[in-house]
Amino acid sequence: MTGTVYTVPPIPPDPKDTTWVPAGALTLGVEWRQLDDAELAANYRGDAMAEIQTALGGGTVEDHGVSIHVSGAQDGHEYLRFDLFEQDPHYHYIEPSGERQTIVQYDRDAMGEMLPWALDQLRHRLAQMLERAGGGALCAKLDGASLELGIAQVEKLARAAQASLRRSPLEPTVFSFEKIDWERPGQTRGAPRTPEALVRAAQQSGARRKRIARGEAGFFMNHSEMPAGFRVPPHTHDHAELMVVLAGGCRFDDGLAELGPSDAIVIHANTRYGFTCGLQGMKFLTIRTGEASVDLT
Repeated sequence: MTGTVYTVPPIPPDPKDTTWVPAGALTLGVEWRQLDDAELAANYRGDAMAEIQTALGGGTVEDHGVSIHVSGAQDGHEYLRFDLFEQDPHYHYIEPSGERQTIVQYDRDAMGEMLPWALDQLRHRLAQMLERAGGGALCAKLDGASLELGIAQVEKLARAAQASLRRSPLEPTVFSFEKIDWERPGQTRGAPRTPEALVRAAQQSGARRKRIARGEAGFFMNHSEMPAGFRVPPHTHDHAELMVVLAGGCRFDDGLAELGPSDAIVIHANTRYGFTCGLQGMKFLTIRTGEASVDLT
């Protein structure tokens, strides 16, 4: 079977961004979607997030576009989804359990823009696609006239949404430092856990951290504050990072570097390093393109 099989459900449609259109035995939805790492973290945890991250190969997600949802009018289950994304267009077969789906990538180079193709599938291949998604019982209930009226409305909505997206840039995300809480143990929103010993040592010393960007536009940023003499033991991360010192400074092990106010360093993924904060402690930012794990071994 073509596609990648997931044992997690898709992110549900956002009611505020989705317009539903009746189409006989089906209800068709048109949604504008922004998909990024923050959206994934808000909807998946634990094993589900691990499955998705494995499929992504550690990469970040930053995409947007129009989604077309195909749901049963009576059971409300979404059987098919067409994601007309700018970077990674694809479509979903979603089984009735809601816990297993197959995602198939769309080849825009070979097949052209996805919207005309998706509309053609709704008009001419819908029964076959519903059957594959486990919605075969709906096929006998499809009414051509009602379906065509619904598809025509979906086309208008989707084209209007695409035109609006191409005219208007995405809204920036603004973070107010004062409104973001200092991190507490276990408050990681699905992020990889920091080793407990390191967390306890940091708490006892007065070190603290705010998680700021959580995947917006592909960025992850932490603001950290550490007291004078605080020791960060040798460790590695599975993502590269940019460290920017705001105040104070530190000395890295093995003479790797010594940083003061406004200094910065780029550390490549899987580089083992540790450092000791100076007499003024250190306030600094760490900026990455992924939610990095910590390995102390």
